[in-house]
Amino acid sequence: MTRVESVVLEPLPPSEPWSPTVLFETIRIAMAHYSRRQATRAWTAQVLVDQVHRVSRERTLERVEVGEANRLVLTLLQHIELVFRFRGGIFSSRPALVFRELDLSHQVYTSLNLRNVTFHSCNFDACDLSRGRWLECTFTACSFEGADLERLRLGRCSFRGCSFRQASLGEAHLNQCRMLGCNLDEANLEGARGLPAV
Repeated sequence: MTRVESVVLEPLPPSEPWSPTVLFETIRIAMAHYSRRQATRAWTAQVLVDQVHRVSRERTLERVEVGEANRLVLTLLQHIELVFRFRGGIFSSRPALVFRELDLSHQVYTSLNLRNVTFHSCNFDACDLSRGRWLECTFTACSFEGADLERLRLGRCSFRGCSFRQASLGEAHLNQCRMLGCNLDEANLEGARGLPAV
């Protein structure tokens, strides 16, 4: 007779009341399950994405200051990237991550690498998103007004109904990207390459 040992997984902390301490404990537990192969890549990424949404909500309710929200979201994005690098490398196939109605305005996310991420109705106004690399991402009804997108490298990305009013796309490189119904009024396009017709 074969004896099977059962594994008891440490549960995620309760979501209420939420605090940065709860967020970091959630990251610790989710990453531990993933590294021990007790959780899938998709589940781990979704747990982290849910925390990004929670930080955005707490910021909107003014329970978290902008600087703290910036630090927390960056930490979460770094862990999401780590999940996808941990098994198979950064360019391996991965499930699409979806973010909806996030307010990430006035934050700094320089050199951010994204692949196969979808953003719906997200606010990136006055964000510093320069020097990043985005591949196969989709943006629908997002606002990048006044955002710094200089030297951003984009490959096979799609923008639909987005506003880049007064954004700076200086020296950005867009490779096989589509822009449908986007507003580029007063945007700085100096040195941008591969900009599709809008």
